[in-house]
Amino acid sequence: MTMTDIIVIPAAAMTADEAAARAAHIAGLRALADKLETCPEVPLPFDGRTEPVTFHFLADGDPGAAMAAAARALGGRWKKSTRDYGDAGGGAYLDLTGALHGLKIKLTAYRDAVCQRIVTGTREVTERAQDPGLLAAVPFTDVTKTVDTVSWVCSPIMASANPLSAEPKAGGWPAISRQVQREQIAAYRHATDNDASASPGSDLIGDDR
Repeated sequence: MTMTDIIVIPAAAMTADEAAARAAHIAGLRALADKLETCPEVPLPFDGRTEPVTFHFLADGDPGAAMAAAARALGGRWKKSTRDYGDAGGGAYLDLTGALHGLKIKLTAYRDAVCQRIVTGTREVTERAQDPGLLAAVPFTDVTKTVDTVSWVCSPIMASANPLSAEPKAGGWPAISRQVQREQIAAYRHATDNDASASPGSDLIGDDR
C-alpha cells in the first residue's frame, strides 16, 4: 500500500488484521520521518510534496460523515473542489485539500455520495448529429432481391399413420395423392370423434374437389 492509496476504515469497524495493518503502517511512517530527518541523502517522497497524500472515502456506508470526521480530526484549513471525468469513465469526486505543516494531504469521495444535485438553470449545448433535413430528402428506391417461395403441408396431428412423418427421400418429399388425403382425413376424424374441440380434418388437408 502506497501513501496515495490509504483507505480509511473507522476504528470501531476494524478487524484484528486491519488494526495490525494500521499499526504497522503508522510505524512505517514514523520510521520514514526519522530517516528523512537524519539522512539527508534520502530525498523527500513525491507523495506529500508534489502530490498530496490521499485518503479515499469510497466505501459503502456514510462517506460524507466519515470524510467530515477525518477533516475535523486532522484540523487545519481545507479547500473544497470537484473533479468530473465525464465521458472518460473516471467518475466524479469531491476533494478536500489541506496540509499538515509541509505535508500536502487530500480527502476524496464520490461526488454523488456526498453532494446534492441541484438544477440551477438550463443552457444550450451543441452535439454532432446527422442532418435531419438531409436525411428526409434521401429518396426511397426499389431494390430487387431473391427470396424463398414456400408452402406449408400440415398433416393431421391425431392420425395414427402419417406419411409426412417419414424422412424425405432423394429428390424431396413424395407427392400426396387424393386417395392418401382422403385416408388421412378419415383417420383424423376417427381419432377425434370424441373430441368436440378438434378442427375438422378438411381444415388441415383440404376438401377433394
